[in-house]
Amino acid sequence: MIRGELKKLIKKSLEKEGFENEDFQVLRSREKEHGDYSVSVALEIGKKRSIDPMKIALEFKEEIEKKKMFDKVEVLPPGFINLFLNRAYFDKVISDVLKYKEDFPKMKMGKGEKVQVEFISANPTGPLTIGNARGGPFGDTLANVFKKAGYRVEKAYYINDYGKQIIALGHSVLKDNKARYSGEYIDFLHNRVGEKKDPYEVGKWASHIILEE
Repeated sequence: MIRGELKKLIKKSLEKEGFENEDFQVLRSREKEHGDYSVSVALEIGKKRSIDPMKIALEFKEEIEKKKMFDKVEVLPPGFINLFLNRAYFDKVISDVLKYKEDFPKMKMGKGEKVQVEFISANPTGPLTIGNARGGPFGDTLANVFKKAGYRVEKAYYINDYGKQIIALGHSVLKDNKARYSGEYIDFLHNRVGEKKDPYEVGKWASHIILEE
């Protein structure tokens, strides 16, 4: 939201200075002393048009400062523009969050388009990993962001408990010459398999236990 507003402001400033259709990014500053956001568009324009980037940056500075959302707009050689947002701007954003609650922010970029987000989807041939655990909150949050942006979201978790990998799991639990998987969980299942001998049957049985646990 903030970055989008800054980009619109800088784009208007560029157009006023005669630089239209310039592609640029508004980046979060890595160091606090360089402000909240930074823009290197003056360097890019200067390089393309053989103009001193500092001259361009200073012209932008004058135009951008007219917007009362900054405590400071700083220009540093060879043409970086650092933007320091003021507290009043942050206070307004917080006020809007409290006012609109779940309706903040209102975004319509999705236009009702359907999006499916698949996450975790761990194969039932072994225990969950740290990567699977990370995928849970990450995927769920990403799906919620899409939803807030106006997309119709479907969350998906696929369980691929058919085919060759299940047969391979069965052979592994039986510990025959076609075994592919190993580990404590295979030893645990092997000790519980009983009289079952068919690899596919054993694989389906083992995958059910793995999923349950």
